[in-house]
Amino acid sequence: MTTQPDLFTPAAQAAADSKISESERADFRARLISTGSWQTRAQICAALGWPDRKVRAVAESLGAEVVRCQRGFKLLDQIPPEEEPLVREAIAVFHSQAQKMEEYSKSLTYRLASRNG
Repeated sequence: MTTQPDLFTPAAQAAADSKISESERADFRARLISTGSWQTRAQICAALGWPDRKVRAVAESLGAEVVRCQRGFKLLDQIPPEEEPLVREAIAVFHSQAQKMEEYSKSLTYRLASRNG
């Protein structure tokens, strides 16, 4: 049987983040600063020559410094007051996703325990 690495542990996240260099984080920030506007993943891929997954990983490694939502990516420090509703919407989406993942985790844990119990 093949086992897969646990991608959801703090250690796994730290290992993934460690593969992202400070230079890459700086390039991502610089791209957002230079445009001053929302940037889609496709725009960032084209500008920096990165694959899709790299853009996602670098954005995630920057945590709350970067707002990620339906409009794209933007530095939180560049969000004007009139765009704060977009940030609040992103917060609600992430919170909802977290709740769904937690419910799934609990359900899966319960079903596995029931099967083995």
